[in-house]
Amino acid sequence: MGIVPIVLGFIPLIDSFFKFKNDGNRSPHPFNEAPKLVVTGFYSYVRNPMYVGVLAIILGLLIIFLNYLILIYGFVLWVFVNTFIIKYEEPKLNDTFGEEFKEYCTNVHRWIPGIKPWKK
Repeated sequence: MGIVPIVLGFIPLIDSFFKFKNDGNRSPHPFNEAPKLVVTGFYSYVRNPMYVGVLAIILGLLIIFLNYLILIYGFVLWVFVNTFIIKYEEPKLNDTFGEEFKEYCTNVHRWIPGIKPWKK
């Protein structure tokens, strides 16, 4: 059972790396200046598909190993990432892209993937 979330986690993670390179003309490193807002692929379903993918992988590991330390690790990582996103990434993207980013945030959830892709 744990293999399913691991495999499903790698799909948006890998796809998102390519989206940043191809659509955003940059690496996915969060401190790189973004020349273009990436809103295609898995980014049209959820604002943070790479982080969601990593958390799905951790969930899969938790299911396989049934170790409470993995649960604690996943929770601490989520708190750290969520804080980083809210305090650094989103304000930076808002400053860079303004109304375009606000519209994206209005239509695409931070953590819960939508059923249909958002199109601007």
